[in-house]
Parts: sequence; C-alpha cells; structure tokens
Amino acid sequence: MIELQLLYHKGGNLMRTFADVCKLLKQFGTVIYTGDHLGDCELILDELREMKSYGMIDADTYRMAVMIVKSSQQRQA
Repeated sequence: MIELQLLYHKGGNLMRTFADVCKLLKQFGTVIYTGDHLGDCELILDELREMKSYGMIDADTYRMAVMIVKSSQQRQA
C-alpha cells in the first residue's frame, strides 16, 4: 500500500497545489511569473533544487514540491 504523506510548509499550510508551491517560494522572497507556465515550472524546479542544497527546505518538502510542479508541467504539455 502506498501512503501519500501530505506536507506542511511554514505556517502550517498544507502543500497540495502549484499555488501552494508558489506560496512556499514566496515565503523565502522568491516570486516567479514570466507568463509562460512551462518556463515558470523550469525556473521553480531550479529554485527548489537550490533551496534544498542550501538547507532552506527539507528533503520531504522538496520531493512534494517537485512532484506538484512536474504534475503541473504534464497537464500543460
């Protein structure tokens, strides 16, 4: 049985949607909007990688955020 762990980011908000990932980034002072959703997704993935490498977010938060962004990419493609 696969169990989906729902993750909470700062402030205790549940992270489930693309908008929630954007809110997570905004908490660290990052806003990404270029008008091109697929391009935004790539930039967000890059930012998430850097945030994880600098220890700003933990591995579970990183994995959940990446899964949400990649899912959004697939729906737009």
